[in-house]
Amino acid sequence: MGAGAGGWLGGFRSIVKLELDDQRTHAHESEVSLLPLHGFSPALKSLRVQFMIIPSSRIFDLMLSFPLLGTLAVVALDTSIDNGDGSNGLSTVIQRSNPPTFTGSLELFMRGGMEHIARRLLSLPGGINFRKLTLTWFHERDLSLTMALVERCSCTLESLDITCSPLGTFIRCPPSLALTTISSRVWTSFD
Repeated sequence: MGAGAGGWLGGFRSIVKLELDDQRTHAHESEVSLLPLHGFSPALKSLRVQFMIIPSSRIFDLMLSFPLLGTLAVVALDTSIDNGDGSNGLSTVIQRSNPPTFTGSLELFMRGGMEHIARRLLSLPGGINFRKLTLTWFHERDLSLTMALVERCSCTLESLDITCSPLGTFIRCPPSLALTTISSRVWTSFD
């Protein structure tokens, strides 16, 4: 997205679903700026971002710029996390006092680990109330984050799909969770 994108994006105020797909394959390649997209449509309810190398802090800043955002999907196909902006993963944009409540669905598929997004979601002051979780984790350290996301959404969760690799499948639902759908898959190899 070029420097002039901010001008024409301002004309779209009623977009409710946005999908971003970054074709960059190496962290040293020039990155597409996400700043023109921040809050461009106050009506946005669904955001899907797919990156090879995820610009972790900037993705979270983008998410927080949409007050009605309920459905979120973050896909990172590589193990790299790009914090090349010098922020060391810290948020660089002023966060809204009322972040989205996230009442739709959450999909996380992050080969490098989900901690950069999951920890921030778990720390939101307004909480998260997803009805559907689709979580794919690749590292044992993500197991505790997976369980924390399930537990945090236990009052609203209706559907749970957890894919674990390469360690096997672990699903532990809180006793109070009455799900209508539970799905799990085991992936044994990615190479």
